[in-house]
Amino acid sequence: MTDPKNKPGRFKNAARSLRQALFLATACGGLLSSVHAANNEDIFFKLADLCKKEKIGGEFDDAVLEKVRGEKYPSPKTGGFTIDSVEPSWTPTSIFLNGSCLVKGKIHSTSQYRLDPKVKDLWNKGVPDINFELYIPSQWNGKLIQFGGGLFSWPSSVMGSKTAETENYALLMSDAGNTQPLLPFLPNITGFGMAGLVKGANDINDIPQQELATNFGGNSIKKSLDVGVTLVKKITGKTPEAKYFVGFSTGGRQALKAIESWPDAYDGVVSGAPSVYLTRMIKRVGHSHWEEFDTDKFGGVLGGLILGTLKWSDPSATQALGKALGWAVQSISQAAIDSGADKDNAIDKLMNAMEPVWNVKPGAVENFLNTPTNSGKKKKRVILYQGTQDIVVPCTQTGKFVRDSANYVRSKNDEETVKRMGDSTRVYFINGFNHGFFPVTADGGLGDLSWNYISALDQWVHDDNAKPKAPRNSFNPAGNIPTTEELKTWGCSPNDFQ
Repeated sequence: MTDPKNKPGRFKNAARSLRQALFLATACGGLLSSVHAANNEDIFFKLADLCKKEKIGGEFDDAVLEKVRGEKYPSPKTGGFTIDSVEPSWTPTSIFLNGSCLVKGKIHSTSQYRLDPKVKDLWNKGVPDINFELYIPSQWNGKLIQFGGGLFSWPSSVMGSKTAETENYALLMSDAGNTQPLLPFLPNITGFGMAGLVKGANDINDIPQQELATNFGGNSIKKSLDVGVTLVKKITGKTPEAKYFVGFSTGGRQALKAIESWPDAYDGVVSGAPSVYLTRMIKRVGHSHWEEFDTDKFGGVLGGLILGTLKWSDPSATQALGKALGWAVQSISQAAIDSGADKDNAIDKLMNAMEPVWNVKPGAVENFLNTPTNSGKKKKRVILYQGTQDIVVPCTQTGKFVRDSANYVRSKNDEETVKRMGDSTRVYFINGFNHGFFPVTADGGLGDLSWNYISALDQWVHDDNAKPKAPRNSFNPAGNIPTTEELKTWGCSPNDFQ
């Protein structure tokens, strides 16, 4: 990365050289089509000129987001946002105008003085900012991908999510105000963990209204999208022609929550192992083993799973993850107890209150497919995938959501609606696939799904005749919505999810 403050003229000089190289190349037959070259040249020189904090600006009021909010499905308000850094990057010798702009910033709370009135104790009232990152390439294809996170919280590192398949897309990622993914699992850090998402209140029914809880539930998704689209327009002069949400686990739930709450804002989503019935999962974990939790051992187990040195099927991995989730649930329970709930029913009472905030309703997919986007597109797509050996988000949960969604559509007695659901949704249950940010098979080895889901979604959105490629080892490679009997055969019966 190059700091524009130290070398203010270098980016522009490189841009001029590249303009000359492009002119020479195109004059001699070129390597790019004239339309593609003109579009990318335009974006590149706008990045060269505007990828500077002094050009973009530092502080923005919430009012600048009004144009992207929507009317039928309005966005949640923000307390404005701040640009922390603007980082240009480019390849000076490339005639393909390779460059990018990375913008990092914070979205602020709407609460006065950023103190949540729905939190009881003064020292816990502070609402942390939502951290976001936005990446815009000079070879931008005009489309934007918003990434979801994982666990109960996550760091917003969009560059860590960028791959060769996504390098020509504008990329957006944010957290929900919790930037430390492991805090929920660390009992020796008093006052942190999941208590950061739900805090003691004067009444337990105030907890679902706490800003950090609603940000985790879904509000941070649209706040971030509004900021991202606004900045893309400000920097490139263009609004994204298509917007996708892609996520796994918590990010998979976010993908479906996004289209449930703002069905006109997205053109397509990819949702992997979505924790759609999160409150029911938390109830099931209960308080098991939390007193025995060993942070050092858990850290070693987590590192082994990520590095591939420990198999997901190893009993020590399953045990450590179970204890970790048990501790996280204990932390949630404490917020309910602090709000007046009895210890014996604290978690059930709180999760019942949180259900509409954190869970996804079965009608989400149907309503999304039936709602045109703000860009006017009417053909929208949903891709959902789930491993049948998932030890974190059980495949029975996804099986139940799929069948609940299908039954919801059939209850309308509308053949056109049923057909739209079948034509625009692909669901894959993958044999031997476990849980993780990377494909991991049941025996712990890295799996090769041979699947570019970004390309599959993008082509399908723009071409009615496209046939999305399925991930390898799918029980149902056609992606048709499985029947209850098929799910039962694969070990994912919806009746087994309690």
